[in-house]
Amino acid sequence: MPKAEIPVSSAKIDAIGTYGPATWANVFYAVIDTFDPAHLQDVAALCADAIANLFGASHIATKLADDWQLETTRVRFRDSTDSVYRATIASAVGGTGGATGEPAQVSYLIDWQTGDPRKGGKPRTYLVGVPDSAMTDSVRVDGGIRADMNAMLVDWIEANLTRSHGTASGIVFGEMSFVNAKADRTTPLFYPFIAGTVSPEVATQRRRVNRLRT
Repeated sequence: MPKAEIPVSSAKIDAIGTYGPATWANVFYAVIDTFDPAHLQDVAALCADAIANLFGASHIATKLADDWQLETTRVRFRDSTDSVYRATIASAVGGTGGATGEPAQVSYLIDWQTGDPRKGGKPRTYLVGVPDSAMTDSVRVDGGIRADMNAMLVDWIEANLTRSHGTASGIVFGEMSFVNAKADRTTPLFYPFIAGTVSPEVATQRRRVNRLRT
């Protein structure tokens, strides 16, 4: 049985890029507060802007190694019950956190806080491009780096609420719940992000990164 379709006015957003010889991708879900069906390109631009801002010059890219690059934002937006709008937007954001970094399978682990009452299965994001300078030893992330990133994530969440592009405005990122008690939901539920916290220890993600890109 195929996964249920995302609700109307919501989007699946893929952030795609490279880290040295490796490729990476992070998946996000969001709800758009206001949009005009005749100008859906504004929705795509709003989504792409929010993703670029997440990793932008004043945000997480400052904590990622110099070889890290965001290159593409892919948007799949459900504009009505019988229509899906798709767009691919070129992006250009680079890491500025240090010239040398950990291997591509090493990542920051972001745990997102939401209002989801269920136990377990909470949303996580794995970010490759951890600079050597962010590590206090082979496992732990520097506490100051973590605190900075946590504050940046809250700033990003709050700024998105008033972000706009043309006829589209207000973008809320969060968890899209497709399963409850091991059963597929008929209609997925959306739980907005409240905050994000970086784990004290790095994670590994061998199956999420193409380490031998050619």
